[in-house]
Amino acid sequence: MTKKVFVNFYAAKNFGDDAFVCLLAQRYRNVNFIIAGQINKLKAFKNNQNIKIHSISIFQRILIKLDDKLLNNGDFLYKQMVRKVNYIVTIGGSIFIEPDHKHIKKYLTMKKNLFVPDKRNLILGANFGPYQDDFFYDFFKKEFKKYDYISFRDHESYNLFCELNNVHYAPDILFGIKKLDVEGIEEPKKGYVILQVIEKTQNMDEYIAKNLEVIKYYNSKDLEVILMSLCENEGDLNIAEKIAKNSKSKIKIINYDGNIAEILTYIKNADYLIGARFHSIVMSLVYGVPCLPISYSNKTDNLLKDINFEGLKVKINDFARLTIEEIDRNRVNKYVVNVEKQVKNSEKHFMYLDKLLLGE
Repeated sequence: MTKKVFVNFYAAKNFGDDAFVCLLAQRYRNVNFIIAGQINKLKAFKNNQNIKIHSISIFQRILIKLDDKLLNNGDFLYKQMVRKVNYIVTIGGSIFIEPDHKHIKKYLTMKKNLFVPDKRNLILGANFGPYQDDFFYDFFKKEFKKYDYISFRDHESYNLFCELNNVHYAPDILFGIKKLDVEGIEEPKKGYVILQVIEKTQNMDEYIAKNLEVIKYYNSKDLEVILMSLCENEGDLNIAEKIAKNSKSKIKIINYDGNIAEILTYIKNADYLIGARFHSIVMSLVYGVPCLPISYSNKTDNLLKDINFEGLKVKINDFARLTIEEIDRNRVNKYVVNVEKQVKNSEKHFMYLDKLLLGE
């Protein structure tokens, strides 16, 4: 009998989360995976033979909201979808962030309902926080005890729960991205810099102005600049279009729209990447591309700490204060980090699932 796995993930056409699921499905080709979401947000999976898409219609989304409002439950549809599966895998990065107080009850109920007692339940590749209240930590410490296996991608998160025998650490899952089979994309011409932009700064005008200055600088050095959006849903494309509109140069925008192969091809062939999204930084590390990491969250800080990154790095709200020479420093110095250890150890996220699905 073919094993069936339901996968909980951030189904919003976000590069990192989509790549997680694609890696998962490729690793276990003889397993049937079920995912759910709006069909227009699941383009990355249209050619995956072992991924079944449960398309959630507008009507079903209304029912979910009504169920949530009337019953404070919201899990009827979910329970129906997982009824016939053997395993439930929750895979993702920043999936345990404490919300505003007014949303906390709904958030915790939703997280609690993801666990289904008569199934094998796993959480793969997450980080915990940021959080402020002890009750938030205490709630999840109690919940995590129920799970068969949990893996965190940073030591800080792991250390919070390491006394639990089912909790493990491994570097981010996408350090293993080279194992992903992607259809050949024509390689772009050499000689370009990627600005992977994001809409998460306190002063957007300064951020846009600095990016325009960076574009002008690299153009003066005969380097093309490509603006890259990895999550349109969270405003990346919006800010890329604003920058391009205000640039005197013609700027190419690469927007993630389920096109994992294209994103990887452009990153691995770049001269330099100035990136804010967590996985733009991870991809540059994997492919040995010099990078200026722009941190908007402690998850990036923890990543850079775990790999002993010694190049220049900057908080997103301080990016506009850097000089052009500082921004270009890691490229000029050809600074890269050897992440062979992280690539190898990222496999550990799957050690328990391998036993379940491969019989190892």
